[in-house]
Amino acid sequence: MNLTQIVRQFRNEYQALGDTINTLGTMVLGEAGTRGVTTRNNTPVHASRIRAARQATTPTTTPVKRTLTPAGRKAIAIAQRKRWAVLKGGEAKKAA
Repeated sequence: MNLTQIVRQFRNEYQALGDTINTLGTMVLGEAGTRGVTTRNNTPVHASRIRAARQATTPTTTPVKRTLTPAGRKAIAIAQRKRWAVLKGGEAKKAA
């Protein structure tokens, strides 16, 4: 077997696999799932790209805004007062 025959055999197998994949895609999505869907240059769109585009356009939930508790605010205020006291040379007031 020479190189030309090997390349020809691979091309034939590649084409057969492509046909099989297209057939399976039609079986999974059904004929109506891909009919009439083309790109701008009239080439058919692969079924996985259709599914990905549909999933990408689904609305996403917005994350919950995280807020500080009153105790957290109080701790931050005390720490800030201590830092200012050090800069000003005085003592920090202790909060109850």
